[in-house]
Amino acid sequence: MKVTRPPAPWMNSDEIRKLQAEREKLGLEAHEKNTDDSWTAFREVRNKIKSVINKSKRSFIANALSPRRPKEVWRIIHRILHPSPECLQVDPDRLNEFFIKTTERILGTKPDERSDLIELVHSFLEKPLPFRSSCKLRCVTKQDVDQESNKLRSDIS
Repeated sequence: MKVTRPPAPWMNSDEIRKLQAEREKLGLEAHEKNTDDSWTAFREVRNKIKSVINKSKRSFIANALSPRRPKEVWRIIHRILHPSPECLQVDPDRLNEFFIKTTERILGTKPDERSDLIELVHSFLEKPLPFRSSCKLRCVTKQDVDQESNKLRSDIS
């Protein structure tokens, strides 16, 4: 995973997480229904999130970088320059559901049946040799997925 920005501790608010979940739900609803009311509701929540995040960020910076607390200032600077390697807690089912809904929305189709996917994997084996040597597929277990997701960092919002 490539980190493209420093961690944002002001994003750890329950209010922001609830608004993000509501925005996600309203966004899916707006794409499905495509009505003015559903898009208006989505935009209102999206704009409210932006406002809450900006307010939270200003408050965090004002408190963290106050001149009477130099120890706290240096702790924040250190956290931004040296982020925590602590693992993310990810629910694989929720992550999978997100990607399924995203592809359904973008492509306008439902995911393929399991038998279709198995046929696709078998078709890889019938490809010419150069392709087969560059493509290695292996079965993975839930434990494999959990192990890899535990390696993801938790300090990135």
